[in-house]
Amino acid sequence: RLALQARRAVAHYDANAIEILAQVEKLLALLPKDVNLQLTRLSCLRELGRREERLKILSTLGTGKEADPLYWQEHASELVEDAREHTTALRLLRRARRFRWTDAGALNTEANLLWGQARYPEAVELYFQAACLDDKNERTATAWFNAARFVKQTDAALAFLRRRCEAAGKKSSAPWQTLSWALRQLDRTREAFTVLEEAMKLRPEDGELQLYAASEFGSCGERARAAALLESARGIAPPLAWLRTAAHLAERGGEPQSALTHWRQVLTTAPLAMDAHQAVALLVAETQGRATALEHLRAACERFPHHFPLHQLWLGWLRQDGLEATEPVVRRLVEINPADSWARRELASVLNERHQFDDALRELDLAAQLEPESPALFNIRGAVRAAQDRLAEARADFRESLRRSVDSEFAQRELLRACDTREARQDAIAFLRAELVRQVTFGDGLLTFAEAAAPFLPPEELLTVLRDAHRERPDLWHAWSALAVQLHAQKQPGEALMIVRAATQKFPHLPRLWLDRGRIHRARSELDNAIHAFEQALAINPAWALAARELASVHEAAGNLERAVEVLTRAAQLSPLDAITHGFLAEALWKLDRREQALERVRHAVFLDPGYGWAWNAISVWGQQMGQPDLGAEAVRELTRRRPGEVRSWLHLARVLSGPDTFAERQAAVERALELEARSIEAHDQRALLLYQQGNFDEAIAACQPSAWNGQPPAELRARAAWLRAQRGDLGLAIQQLKAVLAEHPGIAWAWKELADWHFQREEWTAAGEAAEQLVRFQPFDPVPLGYAGELKRRAKDFAAARELFQRAFDLDPEYTFAGFALFDLHLNADNDEACREVLRRLKANARDADLQLAELRIALRHNHKVKGMEAVRALCRAADDAPAAFEEAVELLHARGWSSDALAEAERVLAEPAPNPTTGAFCVFLRGRLNRLHNHTLLSQLVGRGELGIRALSAELDLIGAVGSQGFAQIDVGVWLSARFQMLRLLRAHYPLLRSSDWLWGKVGYALTCLKWRRRLLRWFADWRTRKQVEPWMLYNFITQLHAAGNDAEADAVVRHALTLPFRDQVNGRLRLWAALEEILQGRHTEALAFLHGLELDKLPDSDKAALEFLNVLLEYVGPHAACPRFDSPRWAKFKAFLRLHCGSKSLRRAAGRAGKLVAARKGSALLRFCFWWLVAGRRITYTALLILFLGALLT
Repeated sequence: RLALQARRAVAHYDANAIEILAQVEKLLALLPKDVNLQLTRLSCLRELGRREERLKILSTLGTGKEADPLYWQEHASELVEDAREHTTALRLLRRARRFRWTDAGALNTEANLLWGQARYPEAVELYFQAACLDDKNERTATAWFNAARFVKQTDAALAFLRRRCEAAGKKSSAPWQTLSWALRQLDRTREAFTVLEEAMKLRPEDGELQLYAASEFGSCGERARAAALLESARGIAPPLAWLRTAAHLAERGGEPQSALTHWRQVLTTAPLAMDAHQAVALLVAETQGRATALEHLRAACERFPHHFPLHQLWLGWLRQDGLEATEPVVRRLVEINPADSWARRELASVLNERHQFDDALRELDLAAQLEPESPALFNIRGAVRAAQDRLAEARADFRESLRRSVDSEFAQRELLRACDTREARQDAIAFLRAELVRQVTFGDGLLTFAEAAAPFLPPEELLTVLRDAHRERPDLWHAWSALAVQLHAQKQPGEALMIVRAATQKFPHLPRLWLDRGRIHRARSELDNAIHAFEQALAINPAWALAARELASVHEAAGNLERAVEVLTRAAQLSPLDAITHGFLAEALWKLDRREQALERVRHAVFLDPGYGWAWNAISVWGQQMGQPDLGAEAVRELTRRRPGEVRSWLHLARVLSGPDTFAERQAAVERALELEARSIEAHDQRALLLYQQGNFDEAIAACQPSAWNGQPPAELRARAAWLRAQRGDLGLAIQQLKAVLAEHPGIAWAWKELADWHFQREEWTAAGEAAEQLVRFQPFDPVPLGYAGELKRRAKDFAAARELFQRAFDLDPEYTFAGFALFDLHLNADNDEACREVLRRLKANARDADLQLAELRIALRHNHKVKGMEAVRALCRAADDAPAAFEEAVELLHARGWSSDALAEAERVLAEPAPNPTTGAFCVFLRGRLNRLHNHTLLSQLVGRGELGIRALSAELDLIGAVGSQGFAQIDVGVWLSARFQMLRLLRAHYPLLRSSDWLWGKVGYALTCLKWRRRLLRWFADWRTRKQVEPWMLYNFITQLHAAGNDAEADAVVRHALTLPFRDQVNGRLRLWAALEEILQGRHTEALAFLHGLELDKLPDSDKAALEFLNVLLEYVGPHAACPRFDSPRWAKFKAFLRLHCGSKSLRRAAGRAGKLVAARKGSALLRFCFWWLVAGRRITYTALLILFLGALLT
């Protein structure tokens, strides 16, 4: 016995559960009636997940006259989790209570069972009895409080907890801590802190109480008080507890180095504290790099060579380093405990990855002898056989795994993946359905099934499966949740709401169901009901940040942003390490114009979670708006200093930085990320994008096939390769390749968006709509994909489907006004006035008044109701919104119906009022243009002195003159063209000071002069371009085109570069970058050219710019230190000709094309090629001109 006890102690020291169990079983052979040994054996079996064996032992131990009541209680605790065994469990518990009637544990277990049956009054009474019987047990007191709060007996529960504090007095701080915790759950933080302060006055030397208080104050952001309490507890609290609290507070405060120091001190005293080893590894990886973290774990394992959990932790960190790193550690685990089936299975997995299939199967045979019923055994055997392409046997193994535990997510997914035919997949789904009904599942398997089967099952069929599961297993809340969510995704909101209501009645204590219910209410625009549902979820679990974020979103949608901030502030206090909650709070603060607080909060979020992409974008955008454009770059550089060993830090540096001067830094960041993690998909993806931005298409595509995956790159990188081919212009091949990737891995959401975009460009509306529907399928609660899919359906003339999609999008987010107005359009075209009015009613909360009045005008036009139409025109002209687009559309609508004259009269009346909309004057000008009543100089003179109203009217007059002059020139109508020039001169003379003083009007004059072909006057007008402060790129674009036409290359290049430095970005920015890149290439500056091309995506450019970008990509093949200089074949000639054809009217760009031809010919060393370029650019023009002169000369003679 002594030797066995010693071996058991050693096994405990090494945390070796298998060995502990083995020694306990040997002791039980000597002492079979020892209850403590039996309970230890049961505990080991629970830890090892061997439930069936545990149940068999409990059944055996519970029989006989001498059976200890503890066995009945333990057996009942195991059965409580299965609703179908509640009768047996209740019988066992009541039997145990007859023998141990003062046992609070049995009472608590029975209360849990009754609670699960929704017998709340009985359960609450039992919780209360348990708390009274075991009045020194804080767990029973906590359970009673939670139950009492749910049945609205909160005051009674608090009174009970206060009496416990009074009874304890100075004797114990535990009741005080429980009371404080309860008050925190009720959001009575100040009272909670008062309780703690009172307790600390009674027990000033209680170090553990002070540590608890420090943790509570720290979680609420009161760091100074937390630090003071922590310091006060030093020396009187247990040293390890003090160090752990100090470490946690440092982590919350964003001080990783301090936290690391404290955790290292924990390890000095308790070298086998696994929580400390885990924390040290994480913090070292963040601050010093992953390699240093691995070195820490290696040294720990060398110091304690027989400690099983330490080696397991080390293995977990080594997995991403490949087989060379993991195999020695796996084999060491087998050496430490050859009887551990988990270690044997891990070794089999390693051998499988090495394609040593026979050896892997032999290891699995050994594991089967040790633990023959483990689901993991069949999972790994199935994976081995799937790798051997023995799919039928693999499916059989996965089925065996699922027969033992249908909750295995891996087995479910791999079984479906191993189905190579539709019939096999249908059989697998039928099998899963049967097992979900048959087994004692805890519900996770059902949710996994709904997710895993979604890519393979049509939505209607999946809905049928979930209906069957719900009918067969109504005892599982998961069945109700999965069915409600799928019904909503299948556009059946009424039934979805009915199901989720019934679910919350049957399982009112489950917050997930209240979350589902709230989401469905919100999608139906039932905001009050949604608020109630989300509040219920938070009442049950106050620390659930997701429910808090949903509640805040509904408050914001209802226009109560202050309340949203309150909800999010509390959520951030309860979940201080939840970066997303801090991000939501930052956005709400920004919307309330509390900008400094918002920036501080969002910076905190990115340091908590460097992978939080939205937060990084917010820092950059908000920094720009606050005049701090480098804020994002500063934050991400700070992150790399704080966490230099974390891959995400360097990837964010590569993403956030922009501009040609940071190109080398971004490349270095990606390489650093790959040094840290050679198999990082994100890092390889970013490398490919950087190569693409440099114009190296072939290298970028090659980067999507890194050697780390031995010729089998991940789906994400194969999708990126397809995207790159699309950017190169090979859209057909890109679509084919991306479809192949998505057929195997349909969960890549961005790829569905790209596929839909590509089909959209090719005007393949049906295919685009199908791709968008797949995106919607994976993001059913995101309104933007729904709106995108709706637009595609509308273009495909499938108006019913479009209406349904826009309705769902608008229901999900009433602020998504694009969906609302699109829905209005569809209802209007269908003559559904009632639906139009309902949509407008809902839009009033978030849409601009000008857009609403335009909608009213459209209704009036639809019904030919002129009186109401004129009312809408007047309201539009009085609208406070700055919405020029609404006025432009109104002009077209009124002209089409023939109401322009009436509308002009109404608008001119409103102009006489003190505060019309600033676009009203321009509206009158455009209406006059439609009526051919051009150039009302009297009206313009009246408006010029009225600020923005006059500026916009003059701007509209210039647009009108330009349009008329351009039309006259195109139609060779000299009279119209000369009249427009005359009106332009008149306008310049009448309003010259204003036209020169306003940069906007200065630019508009340039546009009008360009349309009138008045080059000399335009060049003189733009002579002061360098002194303009508010100039925008489109203004200078008109100047640049005329400089190009005049052949003034040097000044054109200078203006282009100046335009690209402007803070404004508009539709001509891409073309300006292309022109600048062309000049850099011709000057031989390869890197600078690439910097200008960075970020331009071929599929998002207009046709003329696409031709220019393709032409530049051809040139880049011949320029630069590593230029490949391929043969100038037919496709390259075609791109050269396309560029020349589109810019034949520009002397500068024709000359640039000629210089480009010379450069290519020089690199190839071909005189013939040089002649071909000369002939294409200038030779034909010169020859044809000479022939024309000769022909005219012959005619004259």
